[in-house]
Amino acid sequence: APTRLDEIKDQIVALNARLSVLANEEVNELAHILDRDEKLLAIAEGIDLQSKREGIIFSTQKRVAFIDKKFLGGVVKNEFPLHSISSIDHAENLLYSILKVNTGAGTAEFKLHNKNDGRSFTGINRNFRYSEPVKQDSRPLQAFSQSIPDFAQENVYSTNHQQSSELFLSSWKNWVN
Repeated sequence: APTRLDEIKDQIVALNARLSVLANEEVNELAHILDRDEKLLAIAEGIDLQSKREGIIFSTQKRVAFIDKKFLGGVVKNEFPLHSISSIDHAENLLYSILKVNTGAGTAEFKLHNKNDGRSFTGINRNFRYSEPVKQDSRPLQAFSQSIPDFAQENVYSTNHQQSSELFLSSWKNWVN
């Protein structure tokens, strides 16, 4: 009977992932990290640009995570549950790509060794809803409001979506008039 590690390695092969032998320790660790029902949707080798650690980043139907396992050390894991992710972006350069995992708490950036690997992560954005849509109040939000004689009162922050060119034009017209 195939082991959990065998199943994971089969999933990696099915994803056409190009991992070097340097990632073997991290791949072996996936058998201990992934839940039994988790399936790999994307996997790549790369560097966490904040910690400068080298390892693998992977995505399942539950999370996106980065792991780094060194020969004598433990496992370093940076994990993002799908419900906390607002978007995943990537930018390709000549030899590598940058993957950005955007959450409410901030953005984590990873330099992927193969420039095409980021595409498989951004495709996940279309297959799963990361978070429930935020319910918006119909009233505009105001950061502050102050009445000054002889000046028109304006909302400093509004939820109304306008193109920046329209906003500039309307502000310019108000200023000229």
